[in-house]
Amino acid sequence: MAKISENPWVLMLISLMAALAVSFGQTLQTPAFIADEGSILQLSVLSWWKNIPLIFSRDFLMFTDGQFRPLGYAVLASVHTTVASENILFWHLWLLLFHLLNGVLVFWVVLHLARHLRSAVVATLVFALHPLATVVVNNINYFHYVFGLTFYLGALGCYLSFAQMSRRRFYVVAMVLFILGLFTSKVVFTLPVLLFVYEVFYRRTGIHQAVLRLLPFGAISVLVSPLWLFYRPHPYHYHYIDFPSGAGWNSFFSVVGATGWYLKGLLFGSGIPVILREAVERILRFP
Repeated sequence: MAKISENPWVLMLISLMAALAVSFGQTLQTPAFIADEGSILQLSVLSWWKNIPLIFSRDFLMFTDGQFRPLGYAVLASVHTTVASENILFWHLWLLLFHLLNGVLVFWVVLHLARHLRSAVVATLVFALHPLATVVVNNINYFHYVFGLTFYLGALGCYLSFAQMSRRRFYVVAMVLFILGLFTSKVVFTLPVLLFVYEVFYRRTGIHQAVLRLLPFGAISVLVSPLWLFYRPHPYHYHYIDFPSGAGWNSFFSVVGATGWYLKGLLFGSGIPVILREAVERILRFP
């Protein structure tokens, strides 16, 4: 028992699991957003693992708002082969498991940056128990965000370990997680920018050296970006919104406004409309 109390990782994990059990326990049998008509689990293409090649094709983009993010759906298809969509408890636990893993990764990342146990614990609990998380983690349609965040935080944590301990295997693992993340959520494309800021402003690394360190991340982003920018479903199945001339500035201010909503909700949990689900949809529409 003494060894457990002296291990901050074990204590954090036990505390996090207990907090999530209290926060999410009452929703584990709720069918809404898991087995309802709008659930992605109702798609027949996600009911069998042999449909994975189709999931990676451009035709599947009609189910993903025209965005190329197939990896999360391929994982769902693999699991859905043996687990029915009506198994509400399993899918809630499935989402909660990745949320738990993300909480552990947040603890790891903040511990690298702050190097204070209390700061890491507070950041982890804020992340895990935030009101926005209750919506995202209870909706299977948002799995690609939860799954993509796993790759994002994992790659970030591995890179921080590499930077502080100079062990190349952490760099290799960070690269692998980064590549997988690019096929899961486009938010992962921001990781090289975050790492550059970390190198230049936190570690005081020279710009030239930072660019050399992060060059593989940038090169991979450039290689994968055409799949996000130019890979399109057939117009018969999905039609993108046609923006009128001069709409660029409106789009820019919309993104700025959405970012403000996100930061306000993330930091303070305030200013969120009564219907929290609609607020989350507005925030996540842009990443």
